[in-house]
Amino acid sequence: MHTTVSLAEPEAEQPEQSEQPAARAGDRDRTPSFTYQPALDGLRALAVLGVLLYHAGVSWAPGGFLGVDAFFVLSGFLITSLLVDEWRTRGRIDFRAFWARRARRLLPALVLVVVAVGVYAVFVARPDELQRIRGDTFGSLLYVANWRQLFESSYFAKLATPSPLRHTWSLGIEEQWYLVWPLALVLMVRVTAGRRWAVIGITIGLAFGSAALMAALFDSGDPTQVPSDVNAFANFMRFLDQPIPLCPGTACTSQMQSGSKIFVAIGCANCHTPSLTTTTSEMATGLSQVQANLFSDLALHHMGGNLADGITQGNAGPDQFRTAPLWGVGQRVFFLHDGRTSNMAQSILEHEGSGSEANRVIENFEQLSRQDKENLILFLRSL
Repeated sequence: MHTTVSLAEPEAEQPEQSEQPAARAGDRDRTPSFTYQPALDGLRALAVLGVLLYHAGVSWAPGGFLGVDAFFVLSGFLITSLLVDEWRTRGRIDFRAFWARRARRLLPALVLVVVAVGVYAVFVARPDELQRIRGDTFGSLLYVANWRQLFESSYFAKLATPSPLRHTWSLGIEEQWYLVWPLALVLMVRVTAGRRWAVIGITIGLAFGSAALMAALFDSGDPTQVPSDVNAFANFMRFLDQPIPLCPGTACTSQMQSGSKIFVAIGCANCHTPSLTTTTSEMATGLSQVQANLFSDLALHHMGGNLADGITQGNAGPDQFRTAPLWGVGQRVFFLHDGRTSNMAQSILEHEGSGSEANRVIENFEQLSRQDKENLILFLRSL
């Protein structure tokens, strides 16, 4: 999951006046003691810098995503301070005024972003993006983007071009915090009869419980998220046997056998390596030293501007892709990473582009006779 965070954070502010009397007569004339702290803006700037460095893939800042956590901690500190100060000075918390202040601070910027994304959707976005953007728009405006992304039901949607509203997950978490925490704080104060250390103890207990749950669910392969259905799907696929070709070995027709030779001759096998041997595995001994007919070297390659998706992931640039295994390709309806075509011959031609490592292979493919092209397609359909 991405770790872009909303920059709309609460600032120290004085609670709105309440008509309710203070809890104690001596508190009637007290003013809130918590005021604006300029130093916190410096912490926010450092947190923003960390997030930017993380997304830029800077090698010496692998923990930059923790800037998001820093924002959440600052938000929790500021909001709790304001709520406690209001309770202490006025004996109550004006929930309506509190939530109205949060709305005035967060909604204008969010609406502006949603309108800008709407313009992008109308004039720039591809048709296959529109439904996702529409759903993300409602999720963002209702501050439930984090839950929408968490319960994303489509495996392929998780691998598609990221939504321009994907970053609003953090804003959703903040708004949900603003909704729940004041109620929880007042409940703890009333249950403990206002005993400070009892409230602090309960809060610390909740924090440690949350941390323990996160530790139990932590996925060391991706420090930004707990295990998801994508991780579960990947683990499931690791233990599946490879698909059986339609015509293994000599069972292929003469045309398919010819297509297999053409596949190697024109250079397809340079990246789509027909077979690899697995390493020794203590976890799954049945998969140790086994020949896997992946038709992939599992390496990253520059595929040029035509296939580039504009996404940088780790050290992989916008036009770099890991060679997709061709096993089972004959059973597919759409081809390439974005499903842009259902024509297998066209999917081969789409590999051509400025800077693509497959340009020479495409030149060789185009020089084939019509019959040789058909034989190659028949071979690929048999996989």
